[in-house]
Amino acid sequence: WVYGRTFSTNFPVTEFAYDTTHNGNADLFVTKLDSNGFMMASTYLGGADHDGIIFRGGFGQPRSSRLYLNYGDDARGEIDLDDRGNCYIATVTASQDFPIAKILPVKSFSGGLDACIAKLNNDLSELLWSSYFGGSQDDAVVSIAIEEEDKLFITGTTMSADFPVTSQAANPVFQGVMDCFVASL
Repeated sequence: WVYGRTFSTNFPVTEFAYDTTHNGNADLFVTKLDSNGFMMASTYLGGADHDGIIFRGGFGQPRSSRLYLNYGDDARGEIDLDDRGNCYIATVTASQDFPIAKILPVKSFSGGLDACIAKLNNDLSELLWSSYFGGSQDDAVVSIAIEEEDKLFITGTTMSADFPVTSQAANPVFQGVMDCFVASL
């Protein structure tokens, strides 16, 4: 399984992929290979703006985010699989039209960058669910882990004082300019 981002309008996707068309700027891609490197499935995933990028500013980049702190921050995100081979993506988007399916009770797009999570089926032909995640400022998911019975854990960074927290949270109050978060879904 390979996850990343592409600016290519001709990235190799399979015939029955969830999304066979580049959506604009940088799109996410997910590709499934067999043990010989043969492409079994491949799809785009994204909206009209940049997906999978935390901007650092500078030449050729439309804006910057204070979430960019370290080398490699511009390409944060992760892929994981459940016991049935369904694919989970955790990343960031600037797309107000990122594909949302079976919305979790979270939120709509807000801020310059939003954390986003998605689940695709094993052959990458169906987006099972996806959602934005975070508050009104820049948010990014950088890692995901799946436990038994499809319990997900995500972690990332937020600049949102209104980031969704539960009443039982270890630290329910935003601490400053930028906080890390861990969430269970």
